[in-house]
Parts: sequence; C-alpha cells; structure tokens
Amino acid sequence: VPEKTVSNNRKAVVTETFVPVPGMLPDAYQKRLVVSAEEGAVNEIIFYYTEDTTHAYYKITHYTENLNGGAWTEYASSQIVGNVGMTNYSAAPMSISGFSYQKIEYVVNGGTPSTTAPALTTDGLEINLYYTRNSYPYQVRYLEQGTGKELHAPKNETGKYGEVISESAISIDNYEAVAPTSQTLNIKIEESQTEAKLNIITFYYKEQEVTINYVVVGPNGCGTVSPTSETLKVLSGTAQGSTPTANSGFRFVGWYTDADCTVAVTEANGSVVDTKFTPAKVDGKNVAATYYAKFEHDITDLTITKKCAAGALLDNNQSAVFTVTGGGISVDVVIHGAGSVTIKGLKVGATYTVTEKTDWSWRYGQQGSQSIPLKADAAQNTVTFNNTLKNNKWLTGGAWCDNSWAKGSPNKSTSADYSNN
Repeated sequence: VPEKTVSNNRKAVVTETFVPVPGMLPDAYQKRLVVSAEEGAVNEIIFYYTEDTTHAYYKITHYTENLNGGAWTEYASSQIVGNVGMTNYSAAPMSISGFSYQKIEYVVNGGTPSTTAPALTTDGLEINLYYTRNSYPYQVRYLEQGTGKELHAPKNETGKYGEVISESAISIDNYEAVAPTSQTLNIKIEESQTEAKLNIITFYYKEQEVTINYVVVGPNGCGTVSPTSETLKVLSGTAQGSTPTANSGFRFVGWYTDADCTVAVTEANGSVVDTKFTPAKVDGKNVAATYYAKFEHDITDLTITKKCAAGALLDNNQSAVFTVTGGGISVDVVIHGAGSVTIKGLKVGATYTVTEKTDWSWRYGQQGSQSIPLKADAAQNTVTFNNTLKNNKWLTGGAWCDNSWAKGSPNKSTSADYSNN
C-alpha cells in the first residue's frame, strides 16, 4: 500500500488506522505516535502485514461524553483479532463512574455507523460504545456567619459530573456577604439523585451595621454627650443612647434631628426629650442617623434694690433709672420710690454692669456703677444702691397753711375773717 505523508501536521499525538489489504492481516488495527520536533527525528508509523485470509482485526472503543455535549472522548480501547464472518463480538458495556451507558455503533472501513452488528470481514470493524455523563444535584446555601442561621432559601440545581459550576452571593436585605462572594464547584458523584451532600456551595453573611452619632450644639464649653456615637447591628443591635451633661453656667435644652436645632425629638406624648435619649428602631431596624444635643447659657435673675440712707426719705413720686449692660444686652429699668426690680432671663456666668443715671433727681446723691458675675443661685444676684440726701431744702410735712380771703376784701384778709372760712 502506498505511504501516506502528512506534511502540515500540527498535532502532538497522531493516530492512524490500518489500510485493508485483501488476504493480509495487519499487526494492529490502529497505532499512535507522539510527534517529535527534534532535529533528525523520524515521525513514522509502520503497519506490518502477514498473509491471512481467515482472520481480521476489530477494535472496541469506549467513548465518554464531553462536558460541551457535542463531542466524545476515548476512555478505553482494545484491538482484537477475530475470525472472518463472526458476529459474536465480546463488546460488553463497561461500568464507568459518573457515566451511564447509552448506545453501541458499528463502523466498517470508515463507513456509516450502524446499530446492527455486521459480520467481520478483512476490512476490519470498529465497535464504538458511548456513555453519557450523569447529572447530580448541587445546592447553594446562604447562612449567617457564626450562627449558621439560614437567611435565604437554598438554591437547588443539577450539574453534569465533572462540570464546573460558578455561583455568586445574592443580595439579602440587612446583610452583607463575607468574602469570598464568588465560588466554583466541580460536580462530584452523589449517592442520591435528589439530595446534595458533597456538591454544596455555602455563602456566609454578616448583619449590616449602622452608626448613630450624637453631636453637641452650643457655645464653646457648654457641655458634653456620652457616648458621642455607637455602631449597631441593623436587626439585632440595641441602642444604648446618649446622656447630655451641661457644664457650669449652661443648661441642656433638648435633642434635635437637624444641626440648626429646629426639629425637636419628642416623647410619645409630644414633650421634648430633655434628658438621656435612646433612639428607637424604625420598622424593627436600627437606622443610621445623627442627633444634636442643644445647650445654651443657663439663665437666672438679677435684682436691683433702691434704698436711702438714714434720715432720707424716697417717696413713690421719685423714680430712679438704671442702665443694665452685659451678656449681649443693654436695657434701662426704673424703680419708683424705695424698692426693687428683678430682671429675668440673664446668662449665668456673664458679668452685668448696673449704672444709675445721674440726672434722675436733684435731691439725692447717686452711687457709681456696680458689676456682678451672675451665679446660678438667683438669690445671690443682687445689687443695692443706697442713696444719700444731698439737698435738704425741702418743706416738711407740717409746712402748710390755709390760704383764704375775707368776704368783700379781694386784696387782703384779717384774722377775724379766718373763722368764716
């Protein structure tokens, strides 16, 4: 038989089948060659024939299904010399793990495959047995890290033996997936066709967290809140809340949801939260938020008292005027007669100056200005102005006389007429 030469071969391993020669028996049905690229190498397959008209080769090959489903891979093969004309070939199916026997085909000299066994001829015979891949169940699980709690119903699917399955973590409300969030699985043989015990992918999740911030709003040094923030699990976390503490000279006003402190946090009864505040869950969840603790200067009273020194009387017709400045204000107050007046709503810690105006009376001498830093105890916040009498040229209470005129005397009167008044 003429040689066959392949000049453009790119295969690493080549397989050739014998060419039938009438009355001759080859030494093999097929032969393989590992191609060499070394200089001087001879890549050659040789079939040797002997004269034989009663025997012929037949080859049994077992093929397993590829993963793409469109091709087959040789699993095992054997070459057997049989008697020409025989039909009882020893071509029984094999037991291959992960595969199931599907069919058998017979091919004579590269012809059309047939499912009917032909008699063996000198042209030889190929007997091909095919095995399909088994499908096995696999499961994807979604569990809470640390507890194993199932967060979502598992995904149950099937895959062919040896198939590589790729899965990604799904989105679950209030949880975030822990790395790795993508996994692959090579489908293994399962004992059961319905329950996955080996083919399992597990994704773990941890509960999401939110941060609640507590911020001080007010003058420098007005107060503190503790804690200033807390980080909680969305579902299972419990807020501890924050406690405001006013520094000396300041007072805590309340909690607000905005930095401008215009929207107050209120109790269920509508009252403003003016102590420790513990945020409640919203629809069963902790919500990230910032709450503002408003502080302001504490307020107190200032009492101004007007007195006169011994021997000096101050009647209610006399009014003393005082100017009060400090803490961002400047106001005038008036005291009628000897007495006092109280100014409310002044800042604790601020220094206020009280100045008596000097032109209120020509009769009484004035004291100078007095300054006082206000304390939280209003009873301590008092200033007294004790005026002296500087001009005593004034009629006494007994300096009076009836001024009357006698009848008929328009210009003068006599003592005799007084009795007629």
